[in-house]
Amino acid sequence: MMIDAARGSAEELLFEQGRVLVDQKTYDYFLEVLDCPPSGDGVERLMAAAKPWDA
Repeated sequence: MMIDAARGSAEELLFEQGRVLVDQKTYDYFLEVLDCPPSGDGVERLMAAAKPWDA
């Protein structure tokens, strides 16, 4: 019963999600941003931080 309720809630949530329509220029920019690797001081600190699973 709990699994059925959780599944029903998940399906309902997915059905309520709407699509976002954008023009071609915006979509191309979105793809360009996704293809660029992150960079900057914050990313370098994050990558240099100790990993919990290495401790």
